[in-house]
Amino acid sequence: DRIDVHESTGQRIVFDYKTSDRVDPPDKTHRKKTEWVDLQLPLYRHLVAALGIDGPVELAYIALPKDVAKVGELIAEWTPAELDEADETARRVVRAIRRGLFWPPTDPPPAFFDEFAAICQDGQFGAALADEEGDDNGEDAA
Repeated sequence: DRIDVHESTGQRIVFDYKTSDRVDPPDKTHRKKTEWVDLQLPLYRHLVAALGIDGPVELAYIALPKDVAKVGELIAEWTPAELDEADETARRVVRAIRRGLFWPPTDPPPAFFDEFAAICQDGQFGAALADEEGDDNGEDAA
């Protein structure tokens, strides 16, 4: 992935490279009807801002199929309101993760789960989040 800057206009665009023979437009891959199901491109706006890059940023795919005649860009055409919805979806996901809610649920966990618990450091991420939440509320993490 990369950020390009148009030399004469200063317009910025984030490109996500896709190497599949068939690349759907961003709206089709990120949304099902009106629901956000993939937040990668919308969240790139925040990464760009964190890098100190101000102003509007376009979001797009660059399709790189085997057939070079089909190489091209697919620019997302989301409105500011739709991008705000993506941001709210991301906030909802973060809140759910912090509460330990995942979808679809896997309860009971798969049979192999216990074998890999140590490698995956199960429970470690939850402890770190509990510390953060205590800090966010001005409470002692202990």
